[in-house]
Amino acid sequence: MTQINEHLNLKDEQVRKDLIQRLKRVEGQIRGIQNMIETGRSCDELLMQLAAAKAAVVNVAMTVLASETCRCLETSDMSNPNVNAVSDRLAQVFRKFS
Repeated sequence: MTQINEHLNLKDEQVRKDLIQRLKRVEGQIRGIQNMIETGRSCDELLMQLAAAKAAVVNVAMTVLASETCRCLETSDMSNPNVNAVSDRLAQVFRKFS
């Protein structure tokens, strides 16, 4: 069975670029949140920005999960008795994220 920590295998270069761009935006959001804390912005403003950053990270994670799901299904023979191994692998991936 494939290890949960194997390297990300995103085939589509555009998907990779999109993920990197999203993470750079999250990085900027986090720096903005740090600045908000340093300058004493309101709790409501902080929570709104934290929620936005969290949503962006979850969006990236869901893209990675979808990619891994597709990879698992593409590389498996669903008529093979090892279909349980594919199912177990997908369950591992989703447990890792949750």
